[in-house]
Amino acid sequence: MSTLFDLTQTLKTLIKEKNYSDAYKLLNENLQNFSLEQIRSDKFFSYQVIYLYIKTNMHQSIFDFINEYDISLESRTFAILLNQLQKSFKENRRSFPDVVNNFCDLVSVNQLDTSKRTYESTKNGRKKTIKLASDKENWFMAKANALYELKDYSKCIEVCNLALESIEDFSLSNDIWLSRKIALSKYALGNNEEAIDIYLKLLNKKNEWFIQYDIAVIYKDMGYIEESFKYAIQAINSFGKLESKVKLIQFLADLLQDLNENELSFKHYSLARIIRIQNQWSITESLSNKLKQFEYPEITVEKLPELKKELFAYWNSFKIEDNQPSSNERLHGRIDKIMHINERGMDGFIKTNNSKNLYFNLPATSDLLNVLKEGSAVSFEIYYDKAKNKEKAVNIKNENK
Repeated sequence: MSTLFDLTQTLKTLIKEKNYSDAYKLLNENLQNFSLEQIRSDKFFSYQVIYLYIKTNMHQSIFDFINEYDISLESRTFAILLNQLQKSFKENRRSFPDVVNNFCDLVSVNQLDTSKRTYESTKNGRKKTIKLASDKENWFMAKANALYELKDYSKCIEVCNLALESIEDFSLSNDIWLSRKIALSKYALGNNEEAIDIYLKLLNKKNEWFIQYDIAVIYKDMGYIEESFKYAIQAINSFGKLESKVKLIQFLADLLQDLNENELSFKHYSLARIIRIQNQWSITESLSNKLKQFEYPEITVEKLPELKKELFAYWNSFKIEDNQPSSNERLHGRIDKIMHINERGMDGFIKTNNSKNLYFNLPATSDLLNVLKEGSAVSFEIYYDKAKNKEKAVNIKNENK
């Protein structure tokens, strides 16, 4: 190539066509034809080279190129490349926390943009504006996750705390994820009581099954089996796809074995096994060994509906909410957000006519599951949940004509 511009444009075309082998060959044949100063001063060329290395998983070449040519990445260019790096790992279902950690160190977080970009999302016929995390927020998330995977828990806690202090308005519940990462790191460092305190505060902000599961794991590690079982049952009864809870199901099986509920334990291990088979996931050695301890007849995949029905009934037997309304007054509003629709039912939020948001959930047997959408007009009564110190909508009726 006669000029660096020509080389850059050709690289761009080959990369766009996903012809990475020819792009890499072209780069190697022509790179030595240009001076260090030419390469260092051409930001667009540097971007194409680093992008190519990301797409071909040549991670060390990224840093070798940057060091050899003394490349200084502009903040926005860095942010785009960091996103591509993480996207590449996700596509390949692989994790390289050392690469992400070192890549984050190429810039100072304080140089990164704090403004948020948005995009329009359409769900159930309604358009919604979604706020994306800023470049600075994304740096904190990437850095914290990398440090946690590298088991540098003290540094991970430091980065998470700095993020929580530095950013006022988080996107996509990232403040929750950072707090959870602190709790996980505290637990990894053996500070169980501190981890539990953080998790219990998180439950007031985001009552999600995976937080309840984390609490159950810590309590079991502390030897509090009954307390662990309580939170594990809450987690299995909370909204979320059953397939996503396969580790929780096996954890419940462990707890039931500790409680000498051997038949129930076996059925939970069997459910975990069948879910793995149906999703073409490998059966872990741990799960296989657990099942070998029992002398019960094997539960086959064909018996899954019957097994699920039995275990759903067992899990639901621990629900203590009677969902009786606090008063007989019926209020009106619209479905503002549907969070989950799955085999356990539906849940989300209703916005009342006075703009108050109330949580609701419907069982899988409800006729409203196929009727209600975001924006649907509904009437309801209010139930006050003393345990959570919150109100929720119950006895919901569809008001659409």
